[in-house]
Amino acid sequence: MPTHLPCLVLCRRGRGVGINFDYGGNMSQTTSSHRLMEKSREVGGEAGQLKMAERLFKTYFEEQGDPGDHNLLSRDAETVGIMSRDEVRLSSTFSPKCAARHPRRHRVHR
Repeated sequence: MPTHLPCLVLCRRGRGVGINFDYGGNMSQTTSSHRLMEKSREVGGEAGQLKMAERLFKTYFEEQGDPGDHNLLSRDAETVGIMSRDEVRLSSTFSPKCAARHPRRHRVHR
């Protein structure tokens, strides 16, 4: 359970609507998550994208999943029926349109 006041407030409010925020997981590059969201819209329309967004939010905010982990993204895409795990893994850019709009500018510099 977080001790930072804004996190405490968010956790309390989230519980009231069925969201069990759990902070502490890894945070990395989110470009792949955004590309998967774009692909979800291409494949499943607005309804497919909404299902994908809800699953990704659950993975990150409730399960402490890393939004840049391709294994988790693959699992989540398969869970909501957008793509199989293998299709996601074989796709280096989940959406050509998204890749064209965001060419490597989201790279994490260390």
